[in-house]
Amino acid sequence: MRYRSDIDGLRALAIVPVLAFHAGVDLFQGGFVGVDVFFVISGYLITSIVMTELAEGRFSIAEFYKRRILRIVPALTVVLLATAAVACIVMLPNEFRETGRSVVAASLFVSNVFFWQTSGYFDGPADQKPLLHTWSLAIEEQFYLFFPILLLVLHRWLRGHLAVTVAVLVALSFLLGVLRLPAAPSTTFYLLPTRAWELGIGALLAICPLPRLGQRTRETGAVLGLLLLLYAVFGLSPADPFPGWNALWPCLGAALIIACAEATRTGQLLGTRPFVAIGAISYSLYLWHWPLIVFYRLLHGQELTPVESAGLIAASLLLATLSYRFVETPFRTPALRRTRSGPVLASCAAVIAASVALGASVDRFGASWRQYPAEVVRIAHYADYHALPDYRYQFRPGQCLIGAQLDADLPFRPEQCLEPDPARPDYLVVGDSHAAHLWRGLSLTFPDIHFLQATATGCRPLHGGPGEARCTELIRQVFDDFLPKTRLDGIILAGRWRSADLPRIEATIAHLARFAPDIVVLGPAPEYEGEFPLLLAQSVHHGDPDIVTHAQDTSRRDLDTALARVVAATPARYISMHDILCPGGQCTRMTDDGTPVQFDYGHLTLQGAKLVAQRISAVWRPGSPLLN
Repeated sequence: MRYRSDIDGLRALAIVPVLAFHAGVDLFQGGFVGVDVFFVISGYLITSIVMTELAEGRFSIAEFYKRRILRIVPALTVVLLATAAVACIVMLPNEFRETGRSVVAASLFVSNVFFWQTSGYFDGPADQKPLLHTWSLAIEEQFYLFFPILLLVLHRWLRGHLAVTVAVLVALSFLLGVLRLPAAPSTTFYLLPTRAWELGIGALLAICPLPRLGQRTRETGAVLGLLLLLYAVFGLSPADPFPGWNALWPCLGAALIIACAEATRTGQLLGTRPFVAIGAISYSLYLWHWPLIVFYRLLHGQELTPVESAGLIAASLLLATLSYRFVETPFRTPALRRTRSGPVLASCAAVIAASVALGASVDRFGASWRQYPAEVVRIAHYADYHALPDYRYQFRPGQCLIGAQLDADLPFRPEQCLEPDPARPDYLVVGDSHAAHLWRGLSLTFPDIHFLQATATGCRPLHGGPGEARCTELIRQVFDDFLPKTRLDGIILAGRWRSADLPRIEATIAHLARFAPDIVVLGPAPEYEGEFPLLLAQSVHHGDPDIVTHAQDTSRRDLDTALARVVAATPARYISMHDILCPGGQCTRMTDDGTPVQFDYGHLTLQGAKLVAQRISAVWRPGSPLLN
């Protein structure tokens, strides 16, 4: 098809925000929407080529996949090999094995499904997965498994209904994403059915282009598209629901630019050499930047300084340029494009098989040839805490803790969790997972007290106000239905508190004080940028305690102080988890038996919960004033 420099420039507008966002440039809080722009561009370009070949009677599925292979596979294979090699050197064994699994998933273009399955509430943070970004490549390749075939069928037998059929499918995909986003954000983000509409918008532009527009109209449309795209980049943030309605802005912006920008001032701007140069290397830049950032953070800490961010951006550009010149370009020669499809497809199958074998070997054997001290391996193992027996014993997921991914469809069980004990004082532990992680430790430490549990992941114990349906329903069930009919001796509120919760604390305590004489608020626990057991294992391995210290989120201590001030003006009693876990400012890292106190960014292990409960017992007796 005819080359358009403005579309290469649009690629630059897509990749630069992604790169800046991932490199920690605060201005680009919505930079993640660049991926959505890529989807629209891809849908337009690929569909334009397919429709042209269909119209000329020369479309071939095998030839189509050959072109995709030559475009996608070489650079991706090099990145997968480089990622596995670096991971072998800098990652702990369990991290390395996880990377091996992601190599397999990326090689088979199912990494979106893999990362969806490993995006549960207690799974490791996404910014420590060096191949996480390949989810978008998987979305594209899954889309192109069926879409060209659909176009071929429609063009041959239902040509008059082709545009309408694609438009209906686009609308259905978008509506599915909007409807599923509140209840299943990870599913909506990662899986094809709720993302296909973004590629479909680009495809519609190719199937039924806009009628010839006047110059002024095209100028206006191009500027509007640019403004919509800039709004998404600078106006959205990771806290906004996404994709859903918010994904419309970058997608419509990209569509308007594609439809209107050619031969306009906006198009001329996008067609200038800097934009085109970055657009040309955008695929390699997308592939290389994220592993580079992840590995740097693993070695130097999660928070990036402006100088570090600039250095990572420069290094990404350098790697991308080299990759484009020496990996992508050689596979775009006319000679290779004229090569028969069979050898290319066979070579691709061999490369994919080799990559899968590599990833499977990493998953099976890890870095077994590296001699990690047994203590380092033991500590790191706690990063997989949700797979250990202690997890279910401690949290009671699917019974008294609802909302964890594997148990998301299981209802709260009040007959198991809210049944009072007539022989002992009854205390209700209510809140999110940061309340659930304490229940077992409190029950074991205070055997004379019967602790009830009402907890849901991500649901702080606040009365009234907005929230997810499962949160508001649990709070209504407990605060408005259960408490007025039940005599309790006390209520313990705990959660992963946020600053936005502070205005609602007093009203919540006032409501609860009507139903129990003793209200206790537990403050926010210390948190870390990264998984605590892995930080601790690296600290032990390198003999550097500052690895853990530098990763601590100091803002949680400030929130602890602010929350204590709010609770002091109420009848409730406040216990600082920072004072409990970090006496004298030195945070406890392991219990006496060598168990890490926390197993991810901030949740307590069972032994950690017991330690906390024992220290709480030194300052609090149920039904009695706080001890000093």
